[in-house]
Amino acid sequence: MTTTEWLMGGDTGISSMAIFAVMTGTRYHPPGGTPIPYDPDDFGRCHRLLERFPAWRLRLGEMPTVYPAWTPFVPAWDELTALYVEELPSGRCPKLYARLSELRDAAYEADGWVRTGPNGWKKTGEARS
Repeated sequence: MTTTEWLMGGDTGISSMAIFAVMTGTRYHPPGGTPIPYDPDDFGRCHRLLERFPAWRLRLGEMPTVYPAWTPFVPAWDELTALYVEELPSGRCPKLYARLSELRDAAYEADGWVRTGPNGWKKTGEARS
């Protein structure tokens, strides 16, 4: 599979598109969101992308230079992958979802967001929940 075939194939989301952009040196401005894997479906798209292009997995450490929110995800990637592989056969990934949720708060902080409440975040005058 070529990168163009992947891009046109439809197994994409904002987090996998962010990986694609960093690895190919292209620009990607996600529509309305921090481009991190928010849930097991998002993570699965990233996982499948990195399986198709394994050299990119070795370069995952480049992600925070473009997308600071990726800072907590990079060192946890092997752990997240193990959870995904373990839970995927059941069709449900509660442990992976819980771990992604834990990392999300650290990701927002790495990206310059400030917590405004239990589920609220603020950056440059915009509220995020």
